[in-house]
Amino acid sequence: MLPQDSSHAVHARSVHENPARPVVKRPSSVRGRLPARRAVSDSAGSTLLTDPDYYGSLAAVRDLGRAGVSVRVADEQGQRSRSATSRFCRQRVVGPDAAQHSDHRLAFLLEQGREHEGTFLYPTSDDMAWLVARHQDALRTHFRLYQPSADATFGLLDKSRLYAHAETAGVPFPATHAPTTLTALAELCAHLERSGGFPVILKPRTQAGLRNKVKGQIVTTTAELLAGVSQMRQPGFYEADFLQSAPTDITWPLVQRYMPDAQQNTYSVSGFIDATGTLRAARASVKVFQIPVRIGVGVAFEGRPLVPRLITRIEQIARATGYHGVCEVEFIHVAKQDLYYLMDFNPRYYGQMQFEISRGLALPRLAHAAAHGRDAEVSALCDTADDIHRTTNPASQRYCNRWLFQSLLRAQRLSGRMPADRHAAWLQWMDGREVFDSVRADDDPAPAVADRSRHLRRWVRHPRSGYRELFQ
Repeated sequence: MLPQDSSHAVHARSVHENPARPVVKRPSSVRGRLPARRAVSDSAGSTLLTDPDYYGSLAAVRDLGRAGVSVRVADEQGQRSRSATSRFCRQRVVGPDAAQHSDHRLAFLLEQGREHEGTFLYPTSDDMAWLVARHQDALRTHFRLYQPSADATFGLLDKSRLYAHAETAGVPFPATHAPTTLTALAELCAHLERSGGFPVILKPRTQAGLRNKVKGQIVTTTAELLAGVSQMRQPGFYEADFLQSAPTDITWPLVQRYMPDAQQNTYSVSGFIDATGTLRAARASVKVFQIPVRIGVGVAFEGRPLVPRLITRIEQIARATGYHGVCEVEFIHVAKQDLYYLMDFNPRYYGQMQFEISRGLALPRLAHAAAHGRDAEVSALCDTADDIHRTTNPASQRYCNRWLFQSLLRAQRLSGRMPADRHAAWLQWMDGREVFDSVRADDDPAPAVADRSRHLRRWVRHPRSGYRELFQ
């Protein structure tokens, strides 16, 4: 069992083609400064993107498509994802449903690889990160990968192992407990009651293999904690195929100190790590609004300067695990002590990746170039990103899904949870000079329409969760 505020580790097939050759307008902050884009052609090297309804996948479709890469997206049957509506999607293919087992997804990938030899494949979610890492020997026979070992990848996806690496690197993280027996769980509950340790966050050790993508939940009593652990350990919470290759105790969740600073002080460093473990180019941001408000997914972000000591520590963790590729590393920043507590190290494309692309850091293009061994292009992209970073002010850069954010603000105002002056301040925040949108683009309008439709349908079909998202 770990003491409070410890920095010690935890023990314990084709249906659509778009022949257009788009000519696009660059975001104002980086216009004219990125390496020249090419007309779309298969000679540039095609790519297959999974999880196409994710914002990170849409960002990759646009970044690679604008660079002349022929992009295919794998949609579910009967679904037309945000990415599939993009003019930069050259082809839409039907893949397995998200609920299907990983062996179905692997069979689909191998079939696509045989049909399109040399296609670039990169993880777009934790599930895909684990699947590609675990089966990379088979996938490499058909795909271009920029993929570290399975051990390196799971060393980051499994938070218990991640925090062990953090301890070695001297990186603090929220006090975390990892009970793996009922006796240890009972002792932990007694300890939390005696020490006033509630509330705590109950979170899965990994998002990979989860059937229900639960980020975590705040619990305030022993009864809530026991009920939450029981729920997370129910059969079917993780995919059976995943459990066959995961650690035997993976189903036991972590119990972590709740830090209120995470609501508006989640500091993220995103960038590209090369095969030597060097963070070649990076950007930093802070999550300033999330849904649900207390613990959830970021909706609005602001740019921030890079913190040199965090760059060093990220590189230490990357070298300790053997990881290379695109990353997003999240910290909780406690301003009073100027301390950064590690939360997550995401070894994949991620949700707000368009923010970095809009600020001159073309992460999908970097991974694509590295997978093809184009070292000169990697260096050119990194140099350009560094030049842009040196001549811009991160503090003036903002990022959000404008329509979604406005809807959330309006709901919070109507519910009385947000006073009028704060509501007005957020609206003014969105009128800044350098505000980048996660889905809206002048040269590619269809995904924004699809995004709005997605949210409206979900709120109507699931009114309870919609109410919690909007009003709580």
